[in-house]
Amino acid sequence: MQPTLRPDDRVLVRHCPWQAVPLGALVVVELPEGSRLIKRLSSRGDATFAVRSDAPVQARDSRQLGSFSPCQLVGQVTCAFDATGTLWIPQ
Repeated sequence: MQPTLRPDDRVLVRHCPWQAVPLGALVVVELPEGSRLIKRLSSRGDATFAVRSDAPVQARDSRQLGSFSPCQLVGQVTCAFDATGTLWIPQ
């Protein structure tokens, strides 16, 4: 999720229903193989949602992976900590 998040950043995630997450918010989604991605919620349908990366040229997001089901949403990123332990709110 560079440039918003750097490789050593850690995030705090709030578990919530996918309908409660505002468009543009950072979210954690779980892929079928079990890995997790941090992306921006870009759109919502009746039963699915899409995510986009801040670095679209080199990223995996809904353009490559398709739409996600609500059960794949882990939660919304509420804050992050950089490598020095400094707390910040990602925008």
